[in-house]
Amino acid sequence: MLSRDQNGQLTCAKDVKRLGVTLEIGASSRKASSGFCTLWTSPSNQRQFVSKPRQP
Repeated sequence: MLSRDQNGQLTCAKDVKRLGVTLEIGASSRKASSGFCTLWTSPSNQRQFVSKPRQP
């Protein structure tokens, strides 16, 4: 069961925003920045991350 905050918002959806995660959808390469949650399927020591470009 996914947890919700006191306003009924999914906690995991707020994590997506806080972490700056985007989801690339299908062949069209459309990117979503909200409206979804992430689900880890591997232990933390086996996850691979992409580095964000540095801001000038």
